[in-house]
Amino acid sequence: MLFGRSADPVETLTRLGTDLTAGAPPPLWLHTLRPTLGVPGIALRQDGTTIATAGTVDDGHTTLTALRAGGEKVGDLVVCLPPGHLRLPRAAAAVVELVAAPLAQALHAARLTEQLRLSRSRVVTVLEEERRRMRRDLHDGLGPTLTGIAYNADAAVNLIAPDPHRAVETLHGLRADVGDAIGEIRRIVYGLRPSALDELGLVDAVRQRVAHLRCADGRPLDVTITAPDRLPPLPAAVEVAAHRVAVESVTNIARHSDCATAALTLELVNADSLCVTVAHTGRCAEPWTPGVGIRSMHEPVEQIGGTLAIDATLEGATVTADLPLTTPENGTPHPDNGPLTVNP
Repeated sequence: MLFGRSADPVETLTRLGTDLTAGAPPPLWLHTLRPTLGVPGIALRQDGTTIATAGTVDDGHTTLTALRAGGEKVGDLVVCLPPGHLRLPRAAAAVVELVAAPLAQALHAARLTEQLRLSRSRVVTVLEEERRRMRRDLHDGLGPTLTGIAYNADAAVNLIAPDPHRAVETLHGLRADVGDAIGEIRRIVYGLRPSALDELGLVDAVRQRVAHLRCADGRPLDVTITAPDRLPPLPAAVEVAAHRVAVESVTNIARHSDCATAALTLELVNADSLCVTVAHTGRCAEPWTPGVGIRSMHEPVEQIGGTLAIDATLEGATVTADLPLTTPENGTPHPDNGPLTVNP
């Protein structure tokens, strides 16, 4: 009558397990837990942010329990002490100790679910952007070209009898238009995935693209490529990202540097990631700034959960991309590891 019923660890764990099994949200976990503990308030915090609370929590009179799942800290359980207490009563402390593990697992599962939702959202966004780009390329580029070919073919048919010479000239023009259409198709296909990756492999495809680059003053750019004798089979998304970073980085060096040499390194790190590094020590005519080229490197790296760092100054530049070999394409989503960093 004076102090209320004492906390029952088994009963609390049973009720909390029912909430967790039913997929209840974190605030309901705490509303189940608080009456049993007999405390004024209780809260869940993750990365310094309160994500759920029940009752009133006075930060100056609380006890904090770290929630860990698989050795990783996933949050904190903050319990407001009852009035007149310097620490939790023994029974309440036993309840907190008992429910900490399932709360940590539930919080970890909730975080993974949110990361998966964000990953799926990014995938959908990327797909829609790619479809928009494809529609634009087909509608504005290839569509008019093919329409012109159809009209010229009709004109050639109409000219065969009255003016064979003009019909032959029209057919020659038609041949040129077909060549342009083929080139446009190749450009669109390359935008999806460079064909050289399937024909030559990553290292030789990169070597082929950078072999004929020239500096701004016309000198050939000498690119030293260091890579394993044989790379293991790589996920398609990793190959595209590595190819994009390597080729775009070397191209930027050719455009902005007065140095005629560059070093490109492809290195497997612990068999679970591919590190692409491009560097040169020549002076740059102007500092690198985020634009279409840098964005084209950042997007494929971000999509597979990798990191891209660019350290570019007037004295040289280094581009480093860390690409995980386990990607969402393989069934394991990776959280966004942060934005592109460009250090001027």
